[in-house]
Formats: sequence, structure tokens, C-alpha cells
Amino acid sequence: MNWICIGVAALAALCLYLASPHQSLWPAALKRQAFLRWLSVPLAVGAIASAVDAYGFCIL
Repeated sequence: MNWICIGVAALAALCLYLASPHQSLWPAALKRQAFLRWLSVPLAVGAIASAVDAYGFCIL
């Protein structure tokens, strides 16, 4: 289960990096900056939720 939260967190970080105006990894992503920033929020929430579940913390 830990690898799931690590993978989702990596995807969120990649979205934030690709939305950055200073990135040079994928120039076509600069046209989709708003979408990538929007996509990083649910990915980050998913990573936190899966980490909380994996480590046994109870939110509710």
C-alpha cells in the first residue's frame, strides 16, 4: 500500500513540475498549465489519503 501513495505523490509532483514555466522536460505541457495545476490537487489529496490509510491513522 505504501507504493501506491508514493506513486500518486510522484504523479502530483510531476504535474506541478510540468505546470512550472521553468521546466524544459516537455515544452507542450506549458499550454496545459492550468489543467496540470488542477490535476495535482486531487492527486496530492489521494496520496495523503492512501498514506493515512497505509499507516493506520483514523481521520473520522
